[in-house]
Amino acid sequence: MTIGGQSSATDPSDQFTYLAPPPPTVGAVSPTSGPTTGGTAITITGTNFDATATVTVGGSAATGVSVVSATQINATTPAHAAGVADIVVIAGGQPSAANPGDQFTYLVPAPTVTALTPTSGTTAGGTAITITGTSFDATATVTVGGSAATGVSVVSATQINATTPARPAGVADVIVTVSGQSSAANPGDRFTYLAPPAASAVTPASGSTLGGASVTLTGTSFQSGATVTFGGNTLTSVTVVNATTITGTTPSHAAGAVDVVVTNPDAQSGTCTGCYSYVATAPTISNVQVSVAPNKRSATITWSTDIPADSQVEYGTTTAYGAFSPLDGTLVTSHSVTLTGLTRFTTYHYRVYSRNSVGELAISEDFTFTTR
Repeated sequence: MTIGGQSSATDPSDQFTYLAPPPPTVGAVSPTSGPTTGGTAITITGTNFDATATVTVGGSAATGVSVVSATQINATTPAHAAGVADIVVIAGGQPSAANPGDQFTYLVPAPTVTALTPTSGTTAGGTAITITGTSFDATATVTVGGSAATGVSVVSATQINATTPARPAGVADVIVTVSGQSSAANPGDRFTYLAPPAASAVTPASGSTLGGASVTLTGTSFQSGATVTFGGNTLTSVTVVNATTITGTTPSHAAGAVDVVVTNPDAQSGTCTGCYSYVATAPTISNVQVSVAPNKRSATITWSTDIPADSQVEYGTTTAYGAFSPLDGTLVTSHSVTLTGLTRFTTYHYRVYSRNSVGELAISEDFTFTTR
């Protein structure tokens, strides 16, 4: 102290100590996590912030630092490796002390699934799919509708190949999980499990063994391009009208009940057991005629059938017959067979045979002629 030009002597009791301002503290951060790529807007709450304050996250400078007040700072996180990082505020040259309240967790970006190829397959599973998206890595796992896919192969950060598991018919989301984070369900990740076809009835339920009948097959889950067999023979002129109706033309088949099998392009099939019956349709023989050649020991026998059939004659001098002409396997409706080597002036008994394309046989009544 100075009075009248004279100063008091220095004494410990007259000393005044200037204290540095208290260091800042960080009590909370919101939000507390974000991607490793940075760019997360955060709000830092604490004490003793001032206009000179700077912010680091895990030792890297935050950007966009804005001191709102002595207790709040807004900033943006820098890029950082995955893990926990302390947020440190430096004000007046003093840093805040690390504590649990200042921790920010960097998360690997969640994977995304944007597209699938193909987008549908069988309920039996086993469909090879290609998944397109982002942030895939070698640890990635894949589920389809909650069931684990098999054969998962991470081709790159944007492509995974996998095989679908078996599941009931319907739509399922394909989810990729990396480092504990799963892709969000979205329309681009949907895989449709297609139900196998189910055939329930054929109208009409019976027809000729010769085939050629127009039929309508009803059921469910028919797909465009489906094929149909009747007793193992292929239905022709197939039209898949819709998911419940198929029309076509029956193939030929031996008499009896047969299974009708529908096979979709995805190789799934459905069987209607014994749904169609083939009814025997032997030819009808008519207009049997004989022409006996004079002095030539031969006779020509002709007849007609209502459907194409082969030709053969059984003959002999009694109704026991005993001889056959060679079988002519050509299927025709007008038939002619010449018998040779006959004995002159002898009465012969004969009857004609015709078989249709599936072997159903018609035999005429007994006729006679006398050679000359």
